[in-house]
Amino acid sequence: RLRCYGNLPKRNKMAQENDGDYNKSNIVIVGAGLSGLALAIGIGRLGRYNIHVVEKRKTFTAQGAAFGLARNGALALEEMCPGIAEELEGKGIRVENGPLGTLLLPWWNLRDVLLRRARECDDVSIHVGLELESIEDDPLVSRATVRFKDDPMELEGEIVVGADGVNSVVRSILGHKPAIRTDALACRGHFDASKESSKLQFLLERGPVPLQV
Repeated sequence: RLRCYGNLPKRNKMAQENDGDYNKSNIVIVGAGLSGLALAIGIGRLGRYNIHVVEKRKTFTAQGAAFGLARNGALALEEMCPGIAEELEGKGIRVENGPLGTLLLPWWNLRDVLLRRARECDDVSIHVGLELESIEDDPLVSRATVRFKDDPMELEGEIVVGADGVNSVVRSILGHKPAIRTDALACRGHFDASKESSKLQFLLERGPVPLQV
């Protein structure tokens, strides 16, 4: 969300210490999932902004379901992060008869690759363990102030991006309507095929098998 009115507000000491290059504009991205990290990397390549990515979780764990990355999605990632397509290829399974040759891989594999690339960007700072409390968007100044629960740190930015999922706290704070259930349900997952005791071993021996719940 962008507001541009009046003069830049005077920043407190805490915000200044986390701004990076004082001469660059600040962008705050709430959520360090695939969207938040990809956006941080893409903007970071411009070299004109300090990007702060805020994540509620304290650690990045291996959780989430299978993820389908179509070829056009892989091309977009490759344009943003050269070499990432080849790196991901070794982490998943290519389904040639799927949409555009979809690459199936665990969600966190892509997240971890994007996380590492984001941490390599000089203009990207990742803050973990911060739960969003409020966003002060005063129309008389050109920056919004982001505050967190049980933490004194404040971040200010000309742009604040909500990339915090379907149950977005940013959306709620800004007064937007919550997500609406569509009653559509998809069951996805993965299992360790290397275990000989796997009850699904017989499916692997048959090749690609459609499953329906």
